[in-house]
Amino acid sequence: MKNIKLWLCIAIVILITSCSQTNDIVNTDVDAWALVESSTGSISIDVTKKYHYLDSLNLSFNEDTFGDLISKTPYTIVYFYPLDFTPNCTIQALDFSAMIDDFAWLWYQIIWVSKNDIESHKAFAEANSLKIKLIQDKNSDLLKEFWALWELTTYWNGDEVTDIIRSTVIIDQNGTPLHAFYDVEAVWHAQRIFDFIKNK
Repeated sequence: MKNIKLWLCIAIVILITSCSQTNDIVNTDVDAWALVESSTGSISIDVTKKYHYLDSLNLSFNEDTFGDLISKTPYTIVYFYPLDFTPNCTIQALDFSAMIDDFAWLWYQIIWVSKNDIESHKAFAEANSLKIKLIQDKNSDLLKEFWALWELTTYWNGDEVTDIIRSTVIIDQNGTPLHAFYDVEAVWHAQRIFDFIKNK
């Protein structure tokens, strides 16, 4: 009986130790996903181009120039993401949407951009109760201007497949790029951008 109690105590100590080690590992990983700022020198934005977008606050379709969209507030966070309904994109959409009032308090609006069409954006916004604007960039105009699109040669005959770089660019109301972050992590990204802005 004494042996059983002894082994039980040892097992509990091992379990507690392993759990605390796991928490340390998780915290370390989260802390390691720091924002890495990139140069904005190559970004040149044509604010006169018109884009279809979904105002997910009332789920209505609209069309406006990019310049008119960014003139609403002193600063805009333009976020580029690969695809509606994918796990990482959904995580970030929910996080940014939940923090929309926090960003507005600092005079920032949030605009999301992908190649998905408006109907897909609407389904995505409805399914997740999003409060952020979603732009349809069907021709990849914004993606190219913000350097959020790369080309990957994957086939033997040289055909190129384009992919979207998960990116965040902060601009002012004139379209001047202030900060850029490329190939970002999905988890905690909205909070990291908020902390970055708040500490500037």
